[in-house]
Amino acid sequence: RAITGTSLSLAKLEDGWLMEKTSPWFRVVIIDHAGKRAWSNPIWIDELR
Repeated sequence: RAITGTSLSLAKLEDGWLMEKTSPWFRVVIIDHAGKRAWSNPIWIDELR
C-alpha cells in the first residue's frame, strides 16, 4: 500500500554509540503515529563500509 504525507528523520551515528562492545549488525525500527513498530532485516556494518 502507498503511504503519503510522511516524513523521515535520518541521523548519523558513531560506531559504538550505545554499547561498549559493538554489534556487527543493527536494525532500523520504524514507529508510526499510532505507536506500531516495524523492524528491518539485520544490516551488517561491514557491508556498509
